[in-house]
Amino acid sequence: MEPEAIIEAVCREFEITPEVLAGPDRTARVSSARSIAAALLCDNLNLTFRHVGEILKRDRSTIHTAVKTTRAKAKAQPNFAVTMSNIFSDARDALLPPKGREAKHARRAREFFRLLRELPHLSWERKVELLEIEFDAVASDAVREFATATPGQTAH
Repeated sequence: MEPEAIIEAVCREFEITPEVLAGPDRTARVSSARSIAAALLCDNLNLTFRHVGEILKRDRSTIHTAVKTTRAKAKAQPNFAVTMSNIFSDARDALLPPKGREAKHARRAREFFRLLRELPHLSWERKVELLEIEFDAVASDAVREFATATPGQTAH
């Protein structure tokens, strides 16, 4: 995957252009988008802070701080982690031929389930609630399987 795919997915999510993302705008929305882009580029493409800084037109230390802060926020806030995961999934899905996009919801559901399993401090009811929020009436088999499973079971 090329960095541009992640940049485009972040821009779609935040409804901004790549020029705005790499520009001087420091509003909360654009700064958040830029931080998420930096973290996704570092974590999923293994790019250095310096390389990400070149892409986003920021210095290495700014990127380092943004990535560190974004990682901490993702650990502390499950919904934020899911948003980041969804943006990366959208970037990956955009590269697929149309037939491959048909499995988008199933892939997103599996990633969401994996994230939920990694959050032992949340109750089963809260996990199901987050699932319902994330998939908002999507009636895929995977979503139903997870929502109806007993707390000791995990979805495949």
